[in-house]
Amino acid sequence: MMQELIQDSNMHVVNSSATKGVWTRENRQKTDEKSIIDYLIITKENMDKIHEMEIDEEGSLRIKGKQKSDHNTITATLKLQHTKKKEKISIPKTANTEGWKKVNEQIRNTEFPEEESYEEKIGKIKNIMKTELGVYHITTPGRRKEPDEIKKLRETMKEN
Repeated sequence: MMQELIQDSNMHVVNSSATKGVWTRENRQKTDEKSIIDYLIITKENMDKIHEMEIDEEGSLRIKGKQKSDHNTITATLKLQHTKKKEKISIPKTANTEGWKKVNEQIRNTEFPEEESYEEKIGKIKNIMKTELGVYHITTPGRRKEPDEIKKLRETMKEN
């Protein structure tokens, strides 16, 4: 039934390609009692994003508590790319004291009809601030370039 569900959903069980470990459950009192009852399941189109999967049979990552868990920890390292887009932001120059006097005067002289929405009123105020105070233009950083030192460390880790 589970196999059918996985196939019908275009999924894949990653356990079969684990780089370390096999058993996901081990009875801590009866060491010969082992089974695979925990699974890492992923869509087939995302299979290429799995770098490695490990089942911690040694117990170094096992959750500690009053009693030892009979489940082994499953870890997966994924190859994901996060691309952050650069964004331009305009921020009013709020330290402009002379500009604030003009902003207040402009707001007093501006009509805000009752039928106008809150957003429209705020838009008018923002335009007045932009005109009278001036703005700073800031570009948020996009994806940062990885320093060479980090690249070297990453390569060293891959080799080991």
